[in-house]
Amino acid sequence: MIRSQRTGLFALTLLLSLSGCPAEPDPCGTPGTAVCPGPTATPTPAVTGTVIPAPTTNVQLLITDSNVKNVSGAEVEISAAAIATKTAITDGNGLVNFQQLRLDADYTIRVKAAGYVETVRNVNFSALPPVGTDQAHFVAIKLDPKTATLTGNVTDSSGKPVSAAVIFDSKQSTLSDANGNFSLSYSESVQLRLSISKQGFNNQIKTQAVLPNQNIQLGAIALAPKNRQVQVSFDTSKSPFGLSGETALARLKAFQDEVVKAGFGLKPLGENMDNLSDTDILVLTSPNKAFSAEEIGAIQAFVLNGGKVVVLGEWAGFGGFNASATNLMLKPFGIAFGEDTLRENNSGMLTFNSFSSHPITDSLKQVTLYQSGSVQIQGSANAKVVIRTGASSFRIASNDGSFGTVLASTYGSGKLVLVGDSSCFSSDDANGNGVPDLREGDNLRLGLQILNW
Repeated sequence: MIRSQRTGLFALTLLLSLSGCPAEPDPCGTPGTAVCPGPTATPTPAVTGTVIPAPTTNVQLLITDSNVKNVSGAEVEISAAAIATKTAITDGNGLVNFQQLRLDADYTIRVKAAGYVETVRNVNFSALPPVGTDQAHFVAIKLDPKTATLTGNVTDSSGKPVSAAVIFDSKQSTLSDANGNFSLSYSESVQLRLSISKQGFNNQIKTQAVLPNQNIQLGAIALAPKNRQVQVSFDTSKSPFGLSGETALARLKAFQDEVVKAGFGLKPLGENMDNLSDTDILVLTSPNKAFSAEEIGAIQAFVLNGGKVVVLGEWAGFGGFNASATNLMLKPFGIAFGEDTLRENNSGMLTFNSFSSHPITDSLKQVTLYQSGSVQIQGSANAKVVIRTGASSFRIASNDGSFGTVLASTYGSGKLVLVGDSSCFSSDDANGNGVPDLREGDNLRLGLQILNW
């Protein structure tokens, strides 16, 4: 985005958020306008205010097996949308303690222990009664024994390993690793219908009965390549950036050209998304309009059956981004955008030099966003935040912390990626240094790796 627009609107949003007044619409009107008569490119001065600490609580978790026997040595990971992940190991009594967890956050608790099926629990501590004189919170989690395992290796038709293939058994999904290997665990007898899918390949379906105390090795599962390009569709029906038609995507033209150079095909969409059968990747850029019930159902089915959805958001509704409508569409997937603004000190630029391990972030050295909204996990057991801000960042209007800006998730046989800002793939020059945002650092590489994942 053009810096004068973004800087001026941020200052207005921040001042009004601190004063309690509703924010005014963008004084510059249409995003991408070369001249803005209102705000200037002068950096926004620091604005101070009283930060009210969020209410917190101390939490103790008890991990047991199905016979209520304490499980020691279990790895417990607890995470929330805008909070750094914490991990700890249970002691000899199956207990683990976490201090100063926020009461207003939706946490995901993930427990792994040898011999047990991985367990995920979603909890908001404000909904639970506190216990004891210190008003702490106590949660007990039961683990089911791992009585059967199913392993396999995904390859292409020449025998080379296929990484990041989705293996879905109608209830849970996992990804093949860099060597094509995968593993699923079960605590009871089950008749499976496995779907093995990977972008650019034909899906393969396998049926398999699993009985207790079995370790089933499926061996190599070869996927045949599709006889066509992977098709990418950039939607225009939801008025990206509040604009209509192909003009809405003009600022992404350079990125689209790079997508074609990388071997993808561009597939235009119609006026709605009721039918997505002819595309492989759906890119939604700063959607401005609501999604119909039919479109939400079509998108859910598209991902369930192996499609990929990439959603590029914006900060605080900039450019007409309708986070509420987008989150309604994303609700079945357990992920969402925060209707907020992320900043690092007084700079609008968010620069990232460290990343969570993931195929999307492989070999990245630096990614730059111009402000961003947060991305959040809200119930998904398969989502992972792969890029987040540093501890000194803050959210308007909220406390300092570390906030997610890019997340990746699986759902059924498909995948989803959320990016909190769309400008990183645009031809805009957000910081005025003469370099298009797409060419800043490894922004282009990030975009192509999202599509290739």
